[in-house]
Amino acid sequence: MISSKIERTIVFYAGILGMTVTCIVQNRDAPMSTHIFRDMGGGNLMAYFEFPERGDAQAVRGIGAMHHAALQGTSKQYAAITSSLKNKHSIYGNESAGSVFFCVLENILLEVRT
Repeated sequence: MISSKIERTIVFYAGILGMTVTCIVQNRDAPMSTHIFRDMGGGNLMAYFEFPERGDAQAVRGIGAMHHAALQGTSKQYAAITSSLKNKHSIYGNESAGSVFFCVLENILLEVRT
């Protein structure tokens, strides 16, 4: 995933989703970029790149692009996340069925499910 403002991205994922940063390194393919790893739980990491020069350009969806990431949590985690999201973001889907979608920073589509 790509971010233009990494501080804002770190705060969002830690504050809403409880995903802490595990590692921040220089992107070896593009030295002006930063590579950030976040703990998704279950031994999984989510990687982000910061490309500040891209600004707030919207993501382009199409062949070869990622549609969305799905994050699974316990019922308690799901309830806390959807409650936090409702206060700040529009959520889509059937909350009582255990799956909601929401768009966040840089128009990234995430799904949270139980």
